[in-house]
Amino acid sequence: MDLDIEVRVAGPADRDGIVALVADRIGAEDGPEAAITLDDPRFGPEGWMVAVAGDEVVSTLGLFPAATHIGSVTVQSAVIEFVATAKEFEGRGLVRRQMTLAHEISSARGDLVQWMVGIPYFYRRFGYEYAVPSPPSIELDGPVTATAQDLTFREAEQADVHTIVALQSHMAASATVFAEHDPLLWSWLIDSPVYRVVLAERAQQPVAMLRVYEDDDDRYLFDVTASDPDTFGALIEHSRGLSGTTTLVLRPGLQELAARLGEQESDGYAYYVRTPDPGNLLEALSPELNRRLDEAGIDVPDGQLLLSMYANSLRIPIENGALGSPAPGGTVQAPVSQGGSGIPPDLVGHLILGPLGAVELEKRHADVLLGKQRDLMDALFPPQTIDVQSWVVP
Repeated sequence: MDLDIEVRVAGPADRDGIVALVADRIGAEDGPEAAITLDDPRFGPEGWMVAVAGDEVVSTLGLFPAATHIGSVTVQSAVIEFVATAKEFEGRGLVRRQMTLAHEISSARGDLVQWMVGIPYFYRRFGYEYAVPSPPSIELDGPVTATAQDLTFREAEQADVHTIVALQSHMAASATVFAEHDPLLWSWLIDSPVYRVVLAERAQQPVAMLRVYEDDDDRYLFDVTASDPDTFGALIEHSRGLSGTTTLVLRPGLQELAARLGEQESDGYAYYVRTPDPGNLLEALSPELNRRLDEAGIDVPDGQLLLSMYANSLRIPIENGALGSPAPGGTVQAPVSQGGSGIPPDLVGHLILGPLGAVELEKRHADVLLGKQRDLMDALFPPQTIDVQSWVVP
């Protein structure tokens, strides 16, 4: 007979069980990483969900704070990590129950976007979509030429967190969408047994950085920031491995700096994104959407933008060339016949955050129908350049 399994927010007594489960099911190094978050009084066990059988933690996940910058607007977000279930308790819906609880908590605190990296397909069942491709990478096959001789390198310390955030924000200016770590997470990464955070300094002032993940003789370089070719080259040469394989993970703003280092490769995978309340998200984005309308310079008559997700819909008033507040509505199965556009609910995140834009989405998906609003939708939802900070890269 199965034990009753309780799903709830974790407490201090669950700490050791979470660490042991993460270490067993994700990796030996990941247990200590989980412990760092659990022992931090700014976060603690209350940031974790658990499924408990008796007094044993048999499934868990962590809900971490983040921010998503979309053009001129920043929206509060969340990242879900460390999803782990004891093998003998798999297939009982424990992750679904924890995800439901995590989503309720996330929405209650005002998160408008949730991000995660996870196994193929699984999280699509919980409202996530593959909206943002994973970044391309370059496998370095030799020394990196650099002429910067005035740099010194060191591993980051806790006092460097705000400097790291500033370096990352400066680099992310190359993207129109930036999914950003909370500073809290950078403090954990500095103490992590899994990663090294390396700073490059000029005259004792940090000017560049990256994060290193080592897997035996292989290493991965990501979260790279640098503003000029010489600094970039020196940072990569300092951090690459002398044996094994070194892989440089790219981001917007690095492609030109890395152009001579080798062929860029993409694995075809993607980040999971969930946009649980499109109306509230579009309301928050109204300053950015109206900025795009002004920039597009198209004639937009007074009326409304009808956006149907088929089972439900949004009607956004348009007055004097500007969008107002979205009003939720019911089923609109034939939006084009009513002058509107149709976007299936599992492509809303792609529409708002993704690299294709409304027009290309219509070309690729039979149930994306822009209708007479095509020019307006193109202006509001153009292709995005995306920079995603995540605990792990897909």
